[in-house]
Amino acid sequence: MKNRIEEIIAYYENLSLANLETLGNIYAPQLHFKDPFIEIFDLPGLKRYYTNLWTRGRNPRFKITASVGNEHRCALIWVFRYERFHMNWEIRGCFWVELNSHGLIVKHEDFWDVSSQIYERLPVIGLFFRAIKWGISTLM
Repeated sequence: MKNRIEEIIAYYENLSLANLETLGNIYAPQLHFKDPFIEIFDLPGLKRYYTNLWTRGRNPRFKITASVGNEHRCALIWVFRYERFHMNWEIRGCFWVELNSHGLIVKHEDFWDVSSQIYERLPVIGLFFRAIKWGISTLM
């Protein structure tokens, strides 16, 4: 099943609006997808999510830098880069995926730090989040 994990990695590294219709080749129709902003339970919802993500930014792309696991469960360490609001963004995190007996993803959970990678970089709100972070760090 190692080859299946490699196929999933290749799919994500080549993800684009042009190949979103083939998302069903790696995801089961009924699934559980979760990231810091949204929770999705079916393939059409996941297609809408990625369509929005790919149309709102410029040059979005994933780079999978490592994988750990087996043919049923795997963590994929990633870097996601894109341009939005005249800024270049680089988000680092990992996917936790679980596959069914057909090699399709039935569970996908993203883990990444929203505060330091997005909120703290924004004007106005970033100051607020940086102040909270500083305040908490002084308690340690």
